[in-house]
Amino acid sequence: LHDFGVHLALICGAAEILCGDASAAAGTGASTATVLPECWAVKLDSDEWEGYRVAVFDLATLQAETLRGDRPNFLRFTCGRQIAVVQARSTIVGKDKQLHWRVSALDPASDDVLAEVERVPETERRSRMLTQELGQVLLQRRSSNRSISP
Repeated sequence: LHDFGVHLALICGAAEILCGDASAAAGTGASTATVLPECWAVKLDSDEWEGYRVAVFDLATLQAETLRGDRPNFLRFTCGRQIAVVQARSTIVGKDKQLHWRVSALDPASDDVLAEVERVPETERRSRMLTQELGQVLLQRRSSNRSISP
């Protein structure tokens, strides 16, 4: 629940920054077509949220609703509006943290929102594969060292 709350707080902060950037661009006469959706889809950790895969967070009301099942009805919560989906590519190295998000605005009537929410960025997928491969190699080395011991 703590991680979910932190994620919602990050969404609020990101939305505030993005809206501020859009306002600043409009104030300088620059045209901007960026309209930030009020509803955001949030992936849920299946270990903590049994039976739930995603939640919808409404920035206007600061309310979140968890959605159950393989085909959640996003239209019910968005009322025909777009929904924002975050692909996080954040990094933490020691005490240094870098938040890097790609925010997509999707139309729940025509886009597969759940597939986008659950999509793993290529870099994260490769990192997981490398970690698994290294773990297997270390296990093999450890087991081969034990069998050689006198």
